[in-house]
Amino acid sequence: MNRAPGQNIETASGAADTPAALCELGHRHLKAGDILDAQLCCQQALAIDGHFAEALHLMGLLSLRAEQADHAVEWFDRAVGQEAKPRFLVSLGDTLRRLGRLEEAFHALNKAVELDVDSAEAWKALARLLADLNRQHEAALSFQHVLKLDPGDADAAYQAGLQFFKSARADEALALFDRSNQLRPDQAATLQMRGLSLQDLARQEEALVEMRRAHALDPASAEICNDAGVILLRLRRLDEALSWFDKAVALRRDFTLAHKNRAYVLSRLRRFDEAFAEIGRASCRERV
Repeated sequence: MNRAPGQNIETASGAADTPAALCELGHRHLKAGDILDAQLCCQQALAIDGHFAEALHLMGLLSLRAEQADHAVEWFDRAVGQEAKPRFLVSLGDTLRRLGRLEEAFHALNKAVELDVDSAEAWKALARLLADLNRQHEAALSFQHVLKLDPGDADAAYQAGLQFFKSARADEALALFDRSNQLRPDQAATLQMRGLSLQDLARQEEALVEMRRAHALDPASAEICNDAGVILLRLRRLDEALSWFDKAVALRRDFTLAHKNRAYVLSRLRRFDEAFAEIGRASCRERV
């Protein structure tokens, strides 16, 4: 598509000749993957009004698509400087979080929530940041608030459950993993976490059922195999536990924990030579 510099871009309803119309078209191009056209829209919008906040924000989104997060932060910061819209602050805060600039990210995302307390997007971005800051209880409550605003958000339910699980509150975690599973069934990660929560609640047989379901969905996960082995170990079903630890180390040779678990089961089965050899393999992998 050849255009002379500064030539207006045609839309279905005519020429896009205002910054707002150009940005609207630019977003459509970005969504369709037409990056060069989206960038041209931005450039034309900024040529008309160099301080137009929507165009500055769109340039930030284009920088993110180009994996230029530092440049994206600069564009988002300029957009916020012109107009502190919650979604501009969310873009800024989320990008700062990815760059590890967590305190700056918290300031931006907290401001986004203050400006729009009903924004599920802003609350979810803040919840992710709180999780990164290991403020697990606050993160769990924030993800739960996302669920109040958007009851169909299966990921928010999963993430809230994960934070409660990390806080050793397995009963609350299980309820949220149940909800996530209802909203988005047959996800291996959700079933795995349901199994781990049931295990922490000493409901080992139910935990094993969930872990087997998770494995059926993701047979390449060494972590699921190891978790199944631990449950069987607690049930004192040693031969079955060993078979799952075998699967775990076969899938991931550098899985030190699975090697140690395998060594422990071998020692319980009085297969001491094999147990010592397995401990040696685990030690070698820890040193690598």
